[in-house]
Amino acid sequence: MSDQRYYDLVASELQSRTIKTGLWARAVAEVGGEGPAARARYIKLRVVELEAEDRSRRGRRDRRAGESSGSQYTSGEATANENKVVVWVAVGAILGAVIAVLFFGGH
Repeated sequence: MSDQRYYDLVASELQSRTIKTGLWARAVAEVGGEGPAARARYIKLRVVELEAEDRSRRGRRDRRAGESSGSQYTSGEATANENKVVVWVAVGAILGAVIAVLFFGGH
């Protein structure tokens, strides 16, 4: 997953107000209060967390692939994964547009 996709996902979470409360509390504590600085810190922390989750997921997948002598995915699994990618790409594009309007279009 590219860096931009992590930021797109975090933007989606913020837009839908589905933040990780413990991580938000950490961001507020690190910057000394709520506000734009806490929001920026939360975004950075969440992106680091998503990167770590992605690395972990890839490591598990690679280990399973090494244990398997056949194809990594069945046809149905491959199609489901492809569909997830298409959805996330669409979500990323929409969120990118929303963020652009929110930050640059209202003036």
